[in-house]
Amino acid sequence: YFNLKGAVSIDNSPGQIQLLGNRQQNMFYGSDRKGIFKTDDLQMQAFRVHFTREAFLRIAGEGSDNLKAFADKVAGQKTSILSVDALPLGANIQTAINAVLNCKFNNSLKRIFLLSKAMELMVLQADAYTQVLQKPLQHIKSDYDRERIAYAREYLLNNIDTPPSIPELAKIAAINEFKLKKGYKELFGKTIFGDLSDVRLEQARLSLVENNRPVADIAYELGYATVQHFSHVFEKKFGVTPKQVQSGKA
Repeated sequence: YFNLKGAVSIDNSPGQIQLLGNRQQNMFYGSDRKGIFKTDDLQMQAFRVHFTREAFLRIAGEGSDNLKAFADKVAGQKTSILSVDALPLGANIQTAINAVLNCKFNNSLKRIFLLSKAMELMVLQADAYTQVLQKPLQHIKSDYDRERIAYAREYLLNNIDTPPSIPELAKIAAINEFKLKKGYKELFGKTIFGDLSDVRLEQARLSLVENNRPVADIAYELGYATVQHFSHVFEKKFGVTPKQVQSGKA
């Protein structure tokens, strides 16, 4: 379960249990929880991936120690969650979710693609749990901090072609600049402009695969000053040139 916006909880009287806050995620198994599923905000957006028990055990059995421990509980049909505390929803997870939502494949290719992304999300969830155990959050002290930093990323990606400077982004998000920079790295696992660059390049890669548009048009649309700079950064990240991707040779 990936909570993209808002908070969700279960009211099972005598108490209300918050499942996930804004931009948090976790892994759940079980069928015996009863209650009223509630959204705690005016707006919410969530993304869920469901596995059959047999399929999950087949995939998770080769995972990390934490994922195997969770799989053991699933094998014993014990209601359980991966992490006692909700996990942050990092940029890599958001990128994988966006790839699913914008999938252009059809028929059998779509099925293979969605299966690969479902497995990728499982891996990223397990890795997020490992990272939290190894390094607790130090700069994000409250839900307000988390929400402001999440808003900053949303604004940044909505203005990907003309992104604000970090001081401008801090003012827009109403958060201290130092906390924005440090908290962004904690929450999403990347620096602000490192994240922006990765998102730009992923958009470029999808455009090259799906559309027969000139490389120059894609480069300038995504804010790169020259085609040469775009091609250099693209090849450094993906190991192939934009032309190779576009021609189907990569």
